[in-house]
Amino acid sequence: VAEGLCRLGLAAAPPSRTINVATGRPTAVRQFVKVACELLSIPEDRLCFSNLTARRDEIPHRSVSNGLLRQTIGWTPETDIAAGFRRTVEFLGTLPNALTHTGIHA
Repeated sequence: VAEGLCRLGLAAAPPSRTINVATGRPTAVRQFVKVACELLSIPEDRLCFSNLTARRDEIPHRSVSNGLLRQTIGWTPETDIAAGFRRTVEFLGTLPNALTHTGIHA
């Protein structure tokens, strides 16, 4: 995401357009949380997932189009969720006190 935002900032993109910085592949919340738990050494037994039916007011989940991103800057994200999350935790670990209140040690 950071690379995409930097590329967009340098591009001659019209400022009034909304451009999704996305892979175009949906990622389930459960998958993201499991990746986070693994990278942060949180025991998976602390997760409490269940299979709930969708609520009437819930927005259906679908992948986000990255067509305008590709069209504008000719680029799409290549980093998967696990690698991106790992890089973020590593980066936060370089900042003084960034993770202190979380109990996370990168």
